Amino acid sequence: MGKKLLLNITALIALALCCTKSNAQSTNIAQTDSSYNRRAENLYLEIGGPGVFLSLNYDTRLTNSRNGVGISAGFGYIPNVNIIPVQINYLIGKTSHFLEIGAGGTYISIARSNSFILFKGSSEIFGTTTLGYRYQPLKGGFNFRINVDPIFDSQDFTFFGGLSFGYTFK
Repeated sequence: MGKKLLLNITALIALALCCTKSNAQSTNIAQTDSSYNRRAENLYLEIGGPGVFLSLNYDTRLTNSRNGVGISAGFGYIPNVNIIPVQINYLIGKTSHFLEIGAGGTYISIARSNSFILFKGSSEIFGTTTLGYRYQPLKGGFNFRINVDPIFDSQDFTFFGGLSFGYTFK
């Protein structure tokens, strides 16, 4: 029952993220500085998180805004295992400090037999959610994220955490 509830909550979060207009949040940001009206783009290396181990990710907003709806995708690799995390996310906040909420999926493909307990077959898709803090500088530069990332499938639920460092483009 608990896993079914979590799947329903995740689906509702994803639906809310898809349907929310990012313009509602961006009106809270002062419009005098042109940096506020630029699409935030980030490249970051993440330990843990939706990429499970180590992944390189790209994240962007879907409008010319520092906050609101966005998407992230990445690629992770460890010997014999390819990992592709993809999420839709929503940033709530002003200037450089944000609450990040996201949901998506991670595709994991194992090239040969591997001893990782988490994996049951040669490839699998896991559901993922994200709740965390993001520092995304207004004028570009070093970015930082720390988050909690539950990863689940129809039978298992595992709490992961994520820590990432990267660069925000102006």
